[in-house]
Amino acid sequence: MINWIKKLFAGDTKPAKYTTAKTTDKTQSAHGQSNETERDSSKLQAEPSSDTDIATDAISQTQTHTAANAQDTDKGGADQSSEEKGGIENNSDDAATPSLESALAEIEKAKDVHRQGRIDIALPVYQRLQQQFPQFADAWHMLGIVALQEGDLSKAKHWFEGAIERDAKIANYHVNLGICLADMSQFEPALACFDAALNLEPDNESALANSASAYLDAFQFDNAKQVIAKLKQVVPNSIDGYRLMSSVLLAEKNTLAAIDELESAYAIEPSSIDLLLQLISCYELQNNVAKANQYLQKAVSLQPGNPKVIMFQGILLRRQGEPEKASKTLAKALKYGLDEQTAIEANHQLGLACDESGQYPQAFKAFTQSNQLMSRMTRAAEQGDNYFAMLAQYKQVTNLVSQDNTHTDDTPAPIFFVAFPRSGTTLMEQVLKAHPSIATTDERSPITLIINQISNEFGDYPASLTRLTDDDKQRFRTMFWQHAKSLYADIDQCQLIDKLPLNIVHLPLIRSLFGQAKFIVAVRDPRDVVLSCFMQKFDLNAAMVNFLELNKAADMYQQVMTLWQDYKQQLSTDDYIEYRYEDLVTDFNGTVEQVLAFTGLDWHEDMQQYRQKALARNIATPSYRDVTNKISDKAVARHKNYELQLAPVADTLKPFIELYGYQP
Repeated sequence: MINWIKKLFAGDTKPAKYTTAKTTDKTQSAHGQSNETERDSSKLQAEPSSDTDIATDAISQTQTHTAANAQDTDKGGADQSSEEKGGIENNSDDAATPSLESALAEIEKAKDVHRQGRIDIALPVYQRLQQQFPQFADAWHMLGIVALQEGDLSKAKHWFEGAIERDAKIANYHVNLGICLADMSQFEPALACFDAALNLEPDNESALANSASAYLDAFQFDNAKQVIAKLKQVVPNSIDGYRLMSSVLLAEKNTLAAIDELESAYAIEPSSIDLLLQLISCYELQNNVAKANQYLQKAVSLQPGNPKVIMFQGILLRRQGEPEKASKTLAKALKYGLDEQTAIEANHQLGLACDESGQYPQAFKAFTQSNQLMSRMTRAAEQGDNYFAMLAQYKQVTNLVSQDNTHTDDTPAPIFFVAFPRSGTTLMEQVLKAHPSIATTDERSPITLIINQISNEFGDYPASLTRLTDDDKQRFRTMFWQHAKSLYADIDQCQLIDKLPLNIVHLPLIRSLFGQAKFIVAVRDPRDVVLSCFMQKFDLNAAMVNFLELNKAADMYQQVMTLWQDYKQQLSTDDYIEYRYEDLVTDFNGTVEQVLAFTGLDWHEDMQQYRQKALARNIATPSYRDVTNKISDKAVARHKNYELQLAPVADTLKPFIELYGYQP
């Protein structure tokens, strides 16, 4: 699904993460107090290049006249205190240093240029003013904005904290620090920042929207709903409020209610192409292609030549079994021009259409283009290297998998369902989930929250696992079950199966918390796994960025599955079961019964109806559409269509092809 919630920033250059009707810019007055002015949102949009030239000239003119202004200030008020200068200390003896008034004017002109996308012009101004006026909070804040836009969260945090140290009364400084911390998965500190902003400005829309977003990311859905309700009060008929609520409801698997929120937003703005496309995307994700087509026709009637509308025409053509027409339509959308984010989706969909129509070289080319665009928009190389470093560190704590970590309380141990991504876990999960005595996490594993908490408290994860006390482990077990119960109120009546494929690397943590934990492990032909990872558009994180390049995907497979082989040596054969995806496809009942026996449960007739049950849910994995269709062997041995493209990684995967008994 295309993500419709834009992550932006509070104040000055853009509204924060969620678009609002108005944004408040705050600058410091001559007495250091907050001076509030409102800007229409239209003024925050990119303007013609001629205006950029005018603003650039204005900055140059300001710089030309600063020396005279400084001299005038020195003559007229040599004894003026730093407090009277707005809390900005000028310790420079350089006569060319601008006065406070000219510095305030200069930074506003720099912001105007910044709003038009010319960071290269604005950044040197911010840097110079911060050096000339070390107590100028706004200069620190704008340097934080630049760092946040460039994805350097550590630097952004430094600058925002510096701005707050110099002036803690500006709400948007707290909001932007909160955004930075939330992007670092430090949700509790982020929420504290949003609370600080709301204490200053109870109706700050950016603080409310981003607070709701942080609660959503932290799986605190009830808190998110409460904040969204406040946002809707502050801005009646808030489009952002409806969109946020839709996201929360989708996370809760309440698809119909989520669509109702979007429908309500659309009723307010029926001419909004964005809302139409969001509804099309949502209905298409739900497999309701007919309803998606209804909204597509409305979009076509409004903007028939809109490349995004054309893209969705191609997507729905593919969904209706016309991949050749779909590929031509998607190519047309790309030719007409799409922004980079949308071009990522269009190229991905083009790859799927070409693959389904047997145009394999064209498919691989389209997937490559999609991945390259995605890599360009992220710090993929750095994030990917960090993940490989973590895998290497796990080799130092492998012994934790076998230690006797039996705890004294009566907390039960879930079963963990793990694998390398794209190994067919979603199909098995939905079959098991149809059993009335089984609950699964749908890839919303509480282990993810615990890893973030341990990293925040102890640092250097996973090495810090060796320093966890019994009290720490008990606290994290409690956190695990609290989150599980937020997903399923009647969890005590079910066997919980926590399914998240890459938890396969976190066995030292899992066994530290649950000494009796058992594992279901899915296996699939390594060539099909790596190819599928490369061809799948994931939400990117430190692990998934490695799938943007085929060779890195293969290297990651090799390291993860080698780690699993090391873990296996520390487990008894009663602690895990491996099954092959290909066996599930060819011998469905036999493979399911084998896995079910491992859980200690008997076959239940409801499991034959897993497809119907899956259709009633919104499954949060890339395999949703596949598991709601009849089982097919079309994904088995898919690598044969891409032998030439897979040749560079053949040697890396060969040992695992042999290990799991696949044909060369």
